[in-house]
Amino acid sequence: MTTIELIEEHFKEHRKTLLRISMRKLGEFWAEDCVQDSYDRAIRYQEKYNSVYSLDAYIKKILENVIRSYQNDMVPTEDLEEGMWESGELADEMRAKGVLR
Repeated sequence: MTTIELIEEHFKEHRKTLLRISMRKLGEFWAEDCVQDSYDRAIRYQEKYNSVYSLDAYIKKILENVIRSYQNDMVPTEDLEEGMWESGELADEMRAKGVLR
């Protein structure tokens, strides 16, 4: 198997575990994006993977780095939500749910 195939297989088998890890650290809003970014980086830098080490440990290390970068760049949820209200995005969503008229 190629490294990309191994990463894809890992994604299928361990995505939910990594999602739970990132939810604990970042919250539900950012968790999925964080996991996707981790796998994107794993694929982008696949040539740096050394098959002596476990692929799971390699991807978890990437996830830790992505989580750290998200934590450093994270916008407070209140500011994000306020921006979404100002743009009308949340208002449209609430109208669709029937909460707003």
